[in-house]
Amino acid sequence: MADLQSGVTASACSGTTPGTDSHDDSIRVTEVFRESTVILVARGHALADREEVSMADLRHESWIVRAEAHPVVEVLQRSAHDAGFEPTIGFLANDYQEAQAMVSVGMGVALVPKTAVALQQPDVRVLSLGAASFAGLRTGSGSPRKRAMKCRAASEVRPSC
Repeated sequence: MADLQSGVTASACSGTTPGTDSHDDSIRVTEVFRESTVILVARGHALADREEVSMADLRHESWIVRAEAHPVVEVLQRSAHDAGFEPTIGFLANDYQEAQAMVSVGMGVALVPKTAVALQQPDVRVLSLGAASFAGLRTGSGSPRKRAMKCRAASEVRPSC
């Protein structure tokens, strides 16, 4: 953020989650992508036959989360707190494929961005959290005279005026 404000960096993309947005009038922000957060459960899980669950439905679950203080841990903790419970983190995964493998054998459930299950393990069910959880990819630009480019859409970059 400081680099955008000072002009050291002309343009940047960042991921955000509900509750983590910051506002700064000196930076122009454009949302270019929004995706839902989903829950992964094993095919044999008690909730596997449902299409949608709430965080409250998951209060007694053991959670599989990304390692290395990944931002999804904060999303899980905030979502669980909003639903009135402290999540029990049972396992750490190095990536989303590893998290899916753990979920597939019943080691716990996971909260992940929907794009993380583009390649879905056959023994994993993906459940919606409804409209409750969305994350976005945004771009920020510093002063107009220093801005070189802006993202117009997820797959398109154009020079700015």
